[in-house]
Amino acid sequence: MLCKNCGKEIANGSEFCSYCGTAFRQSWIKLFFSSTGRITRATYWLHVVLSVTIGCAVLAFILPLLFYEEEMAEAVYEIFSRILCLILFINPLIKRCHDRNRSGWFILLFLVPIVNLWAIIELGFLRGTVGDNKYGCDPLQQQLN
Repeated sequence: MLCKNCGKEIANGSEFCSYCGTAFRQSWIKLFFSSTGRITRATYWLHVVLSVTIGCAVLAFILPLLFYEEEMAEAVYEIFSRILCLILFINPLIKRCHDRNRSGWFILLFLVPIVNLWAIIELGFLRGTVGDNKYGCDPLQQQLN
């Protein structure tokens, strides 16, 4: 990726140019649909709160208006809620794994009972790798510059 200000090559997923300091804002579309780069804990938790709020609003208010039959509404609700959860949470979780210098496959630990508590603590509460790692620049360090 090239910096739009100075034209120098910077790492994909960078929020700031390490040469000239120009800030790049990460779009919500990139957050949801791209698994490259790193995000901070604050970005992750903001994403979780907003996603849950928006998801609950859609599931609670919009879907019941579309389907009058109760059984059909329940079936669509189940399918839609699972797809919505996958779309909203997979890529940000992968980016948090990258911030901890782990592969995105680390999120499979969420499927293992008891062990999933470790994954929740590590991705939700522990600081990411200080400095650059193989997945990109440190987003927290870039925000401080």
